[in-house]
Order: sequence, then structure tokens, then C-alpha cells
Amino acid sequence: MKAITLNLSERLLWQAVLALPFLVGFWIWESVDTLALLWALIGLFVLHEPLHVVGYALVGRRAQLTVVRGWLPTAAVHVVEPMPVASYRVGLLAPAAWMIATCLVGVVLGQVWLMTAGLGGLATASSDLALAWKTRSTVGQVQDHPTDLGVLTD
Repeated sequence: MKAITLNLSERLLWQAVLALPFLVGFWIWESVDTLALLWALIGLFVLHEPLHVVGYALVGRRAQLTVVRGWLPTAAVHVVEPMPVASYRVGLLAPAAWMIATCLVGVVLGQVWLMTAGLGGLATASSDLALAWKTRSTVGQVQDHPTDLGVLTD
């Protein structure tokens, strides 16, 4: 099996690029309700892993998932058995899609704090987006790498 993984510099680059709009937005709109923004960010952060579960459950119905403890005091969903790469990407990108939707709802409703929270939440999905980008030409079956941030392909 071939491994496709993200190294630390790739992860940090994606995080910096995706955090920049959030930081600029936070700096420009000083009138953003800080407490509302904080609660929204906490909510989006807590929703991140469950959104992976929902994505994997909807498209990879037979996928076996386990929850493992991450290097932060958080949990991460781990795809144990191989699944089609297209289905894997849906579960992988579910949090990013939710964060983008949060941004758009904030724009439509004119709620700057909600748009800014969505941008901040999108930064939490940076590794997911980076992995989706690295696996864009992958076909066949994939499963999560057992020790690194990445996948094993057949």
C-alpha cells in the first residue's frame, strides 16, 4: 500500500493561509461581538469531528470508524477499513463544507461575527483540505494512515 501523508510544514502552510482571512476579518471588524464570536468558534470546533462521522456515515455506510485521541486534548475520527476515495473525500471535507456554509449564511444575514466564525472554523479544517488536495489524483480505495496524518491507498 502507498502512503500519502502531510508533513508538519505542509500543515502549517495550509493553516496559515486559511487563518489569514479570519485574522484580517477580525482585525478589520473591531465591532464584532467578541463573545458571540467566541461561542461560535467553540461550537464549530466541537462540531468538527462529528461532521466527519456524519459525512462518512452518509456515503461510506460500511466504513468502520474509531475515535482516537489526538495530540491536542481532542478526539479524531479514524477510518479503519478501506473505502472508495470519493466517499472518503466527502467525509473528509464535511467540516469544511459546514464552515463555508456558515460563512455564506453570515454574509447573507449581514452577521459579520458569523462570517468571521465560519472563516475561523475553516482554518480548523486546513489539514482536511490539504489532504483532499494531496489525494486529488488518487483512485481506488483508501483508509486512514495508522500513525500519520494521511491515507493508505491500494
